[in-house]
Amino acid sequence: MEMTFRRKQQYSYFRLTIIMTAVIGLSVYVFARIWQNAFWYGRILGHKIQTACGCTELSELIIMHPIIFGSVLALGVLAGTAALLAAVKFYTIWSQTRKFCRLYLNSAKANHSAKLKKTLKRMKFDKQRVAETACDDPVVFCYGWWKPKICVSSGLVAILHPAELETVLRHEEQHVISREPAKLFMFKYFYHLYFFLPGLKTLIKQYETFSEMAADEWAVNMVGNKKNLARAVWKLSETVENRNVNLSLSFFTSIVAERVNKFADNGYMPRFRIWGRGFALGAGSVVVIMLLVGAFIMDSDRALAMHNFGGCSIEAGPADGRTACASNMADHQSTSTCRQ
Repeated sequence: MEMTFRRKQQYSYFRLTIIMTAVIGLSVYVFARIWQNAFWYGRILGHKIQTACGCTELSELIIMHPIIFGSVLALGVLAGTAALLAAVKFYTIWSQTRKFCRLYLNSAKANHSAKLKKTLKRMKFDKQRVAETACDDPVVFCYGWWKPKICVSSGLVAILHPAELETVLRHEEQHVISREPAKLFMFKYFYHLYFFLPGLKTLIKQYETFSEMAADEWAVNMVGNKKNLARAVWKLSETVENRNVNLSLSFFTSIVAERVNKFADNGYMPRFRIWGRGFALGAGSVVVIMLLVGAFIMDSDRALAMHNFGGCSIEAGPADGRTACASNMADHQSTSTCRQ
């Protein structure tokens, strides 16, 4: 069987990685510029007030650039909130995945059942990479970021024929080889951070579909029989439950409809609609946000360039015993002239 979906999975992974790298890189740049400008405004407020003859008041600076000072404060709060939410979302996905795995792995058997042991031996598969849990529900999934393993329940081993069991394990073997749990976590976490990006949800769904169908191709090529895989999918599809979408795990029954269509029609190719009204609205929103942020950065740079971090120009005047400061605000500079 030609590895068509394996190539499509690799292409989809490469495309998502490029998008993710570009978006994160742009986000880091924008936040760095915002914090850089905020730092320089902090210098103006904290140091220049004392060095510029002591006559540049905070109220004057705010009057000179009210929108910028308000924007810096608002963006600073938003940036801090976004960083906090990102950390919370990371912990949520990680903790929910860990909790789900522990739910099954805590009841893992010390020794595999006879049927599973024979199947692994026939496959020449490392038995240390497979954990059998004493659970009556038919469950199988690939877990682990760095050294992925397969968790299979005793209930699944009991209802599957040895040939079907081997096909299921071969399917999960492909996820182990490609480190699928780590990739799923990366893409799901990225989506939770940038859910507003147009077409991102569809691209991730496309990757998940191609990943499952590529694993099917691998299993059929290794076993040489598509019927065993089809029967296994049919048996397990009857027990599919709604699982938390935050779990960064590769489930055997996560994608069913497209795989069944492929079994029925070997020429079937799933289609995904990225372009549409939702894409246009999302793209328009992103463009508007980027224009506003770009305008803020450019205006901030011009305003900062106008400020003079030098000293005072002292001019002699009538000796009336008083000192007055006249701030030249016509050209948006903070240079002050002191007279006696």
